[in-house]
Amino acid sequence: MLGLGALGRLRRDFLGHAVELERRYGDAVYFRVGLTPLYQFTHPDQVHEVFVTKARSFYKTKRLKQVFGRWNGNGLLLNEGESWARQRRMMQPAFHPHRLKTYADLIVRRAEQLVAAAGDDEFDVAADLNRLTLLTVAEALFGAEVSEVADRFIQEVATLQRIAIRDFTLPFLLPLWVPTAKNRRLAESIRFLDDLVLGVIARRRRSGEDRGDLLSLMLSAVDEEGGGGTMTDRQLRDESVNLILAGNETTATALSWAVYLLSEHPDVQDKLRAEIDAVLAGRSPTADDVEHLPYTAQVIDEAMRLYPPVYATSREAIEPVEIGGYPLPRGAQVNLVPYITHRDPRWFDDPESFRPERFAPDAPRPIPAFAYYPFGAGPRACIGKGFALMEAVLVLATVASRHEIRLGEGQGRVEMETQVSLHPKGGLRVRLVPRKAAVT
Repeated sequence: MLGLGALGRLRRDFLGHAVELERRYGDAVYFRVGLTPLYQFTHPDQVHEVFVTKARSFYKTKRLKQVFGRWNGNGLLLNEGESWARQRRMMQPAFHPHRLKTYADLIVRRAEQLVAAAGDDEFDVAADLNRLTLLTVAEALFGAEVSEVADRFIQEVATLQRIAIRDFTLPFLLPLWVPTAKNRRLAESIRFLDDLVLGVIARRRRSGEDRGDLLSLMLSAVDEEGGGGTMTDRQLRDESVNLILAGNETTATALSWAVYLLSEHPDVQDKLRAEIDAVLAGRSPTADDVEHLPYTAQVIDEAMRLYPPVYATSREAIEPVEIGGYPLPRGAQVNLVPYITHRDPRWFDDPESFRPERFAPDAPRPIPAFAYYPFGAGPRACIGKGFALMEAVLVLATVASRHEIRLGEGQGRVEMETQVSLHPKGGLRVRLVPRKAAVT
């Protein structure tokens, strides 16, 4: 259907192009980008096939590995086959719900610092939430060992994300050894990450100290099913970088959209605060409170339905396979687009509306399986889902417990921007009004 012209359209407006294709041609669309056959699937049954029943027929795409592999290495995001399965087994104990609860105090402390720093002035909550989630996951991973380089850390991660977005849309990538200005800047950011992460790993190995953080758990992890063995320094480095980058971006953007939606829906904000008041009674939230804040979790779920941080995901067929009745050749690329599936009226009543109640256990219309998948699905579903949801609930409860969230007077129309995740374009300016002083 489309040839090289598709590349320019995808580069300019990926989501707009994907939505237009679905509206014109439905759940299954075929086109070409250069020589690559590309299929877009948006029906839940097709999502189920790609992620679950026929997952073994797909790997992550070559371009994803080319772009992110330069700094993510061979961590869970990009690893494949038995090597991936081994790493997943060794990483899984670090994300046991009991272990995750130990990070709740850290999350709440960071959230309270955000609220205190905001004061009564307008501020860019998207930027502050990005800083909060980045430093939270880094401290959960390494303890306090990154605090002294926090600002540089944030700067280098932002550089990597900017380069990634640009490189995804290029026809080809120059090797990192080619001395372009971009490559030199990229190499500097990678060198900073390597020095930081490998330095922490080396100090921990020398001390033998168990600090109870994620790195200590990974250092002691043993692949008992695979005949023993522990992680090498390189594996530890790659998994650490994966956790830092993935654990920051999606949670920050989900929270940013939740804050925006709450500012636009005072009725939902009132219901949210009523739940928080009933559970917390003015105190700070704890890990044990999360299960007693179901409406707060539903607000997060609904924000991720309307604005999924991972707005699209791709796979490459490693063998001929059939999806939705359509035969795909080896080498075909598949695009799944949660943004489209999450807004489909066949699966969600009044899909453009912000209605957290649709995620309630007793909702009149259950959500079909694989119609909602902000964390992926199947064997490669996000390992950090539990941490991300706990963090989002605790941060939102902390922010909303004593303040009314209002959109800033200087904030214009809020638009989407497809970066590594789905961001509010240009940030999101809000005010936190102390509830005693709030005027209705």
